[in-house]
Amino acid sequence: MFRIIDDLRKKCEKDGNYTYANRFVKVFDRWSKDEQHRLLHNMRIAQQRELINIENAQRVQYQEFSSAWDKYMTDYESTAYDLVEQLKAKHQVELHDMQRYITEKFYNEHRWKKNIIELRKQE
Repeated sequence: MFRIIDDLRKKCEKDGNYTYANRFVKVFDRWSKDEQHRLLHNMRIAQQRELINIENAQRVQYQEFSSAWDKYMTDYESTAYDLVEQLKAKHQVELHDMQRYITEKFYNEHRWKKNIIELRKQE
């Protein structure tokens, strides 16, 4: 349509009909502005759609990250709990071994007096 209007304007200018040529210029300018507004409006809509798509992608990515982080923290906490339990068991074993060692050392290396031995027997 723009090409047809421009051709008509040129023909009117060539024929010397400047009134019609001026009308075609005004129509061409008005349609040109309308087309620019339409293109601008379409571009804004496209940008809004792209923004919505990006926000949705970010939301999905955040949800994936959150679920991965929650899984990692759950694994970390269970591993930490298991390690604490293993350390408690190891300390219990070491404490029991140390108590047995001290008891054996005390009874084997200690020289008992006769009256204490008799009291033990009576007990």
